Amino acid sequence: MLGWHLCTRTSKISLPVDKQRAWNKDIITILHRGHTATKELQSMIGRFNYAGNIIPTACYFLNRLRHLLQRCEQYGTQYLKKWEDEDLKLWQEFLLHSMKTGISFNNMCFTQYNTMILTDASEWGLGGYNPFTGTAWRFELPLWMRQSMHINLSCTTGIWLELILQEKSEFVKIKALADNSSAVGWLYKANFNPHSPT
Repeated sequence: MLGWHLCTRTSKISLPVDKQRAWNKDIITILHRGHTATKELQSMIGRFNYAGNIIPTACYFLNRLRHLLQRCEQYGTQYLKKWEDEDLKLWQEFLLHSMKTGISFNNMCFTQYNTMILTDASEWGLGGYNPFTGTAWRFELPLWMRQSMHINLSCTTGIWLELILQEKSEFVKIKALADNSSAVGWLYKANFNPHSPT
């Protein structure tokens, strides 16, 4: 927790203003110059890892920067590609948000869920079940949706239906389980090769 502002009234953690300004200034320098070298990028990635402690899903956007670092280590100073430029700009937004708005403590700690849903899907339809309430649902996809909608939609649909069924006054924490890698799971993968076909 060293180096963060913790507010127990709002249950939020935020990046101190001086850190955000200094880190943002360094990002602007790299973006303006259009190229970077090993030592500078190692320092930058270290800072982003530090910020990733409170915004864990942001770590996904370190993948391409880590591959840029590998190029720097192998070939020396490297010019930024369009997507690396965009990732640095996105990190500017992450840092600004973590300084201005703060991040909920729930992003950093495990909390107890009070309901659970199990979902599955095929190319023909979606379905789900809540073992806590015994509620089950099924949705057949119309023909026009079968080739255009991703089957991961079942988990999102399950969460949406669960929120509708719950009392509005109740604070709901949903554990949603599916049989494949979710989009959220991918956000935690911070060292895969973005150029690999697998």
